[in-house]
Amino acid sequence: MIEVLIIVFVIIAIGLYIASKSIIVVHTAEGVVIERLGKFHRLLLPGFNLIVPFMDTARNFSWKKTYIDRNKRVREEKTEHFRVDCRESMFNFLEQQVYTRDTIQLRVNALMYYRIVQVKKAIYGVDDLHAAVGNVAQSEMKMIFGSMTFTEALSAQDK
Repeated sequence: MIEVLIIVFVIIAIGLYIASKSIIVVHTAEGVVIERLGKFHRLLLPGFNLIVPFMDTARNFSWKKTYIDRNKRVREEKTEHFRVDCRESMFNFLEQQVYTRDTIQLRVNALMYYRIVQVKKAIYGVDDLHAAVGNVAQSEMKMIFGSMTFTEALSAQDK
């Protein structure tokens, strides 16, 4: 009798383990990239999703998350996760120097809000997504300030 209970318990434990490896619940405004044997297989949409255990794996990526804490300080934390957050997020820039059209040097601090629209391209399109977002935004900011005069830049601070 006790042997039957042990066998049933082992079968239930194995079944639960396989179920935990084959079920992924994707929340709203998230994306999960699934690779089958190391190659892109599909993108999981929000809701209940089934994958083939031991053949399909969720693709991990690293990201720096920027947020404002309770003390109103901007914080960055590095995360390693398989869920891509597609909600609007914040990117904090270090202070940088830019030149206006009339060659006046300015020191600029900026916060940028962004949102990931295509999860597959965000994972596979660039090596370091955080650095790519920062570099594109910084070059755009330098180009924008380069097209403004000093007085235009001062009057456009809120933009």
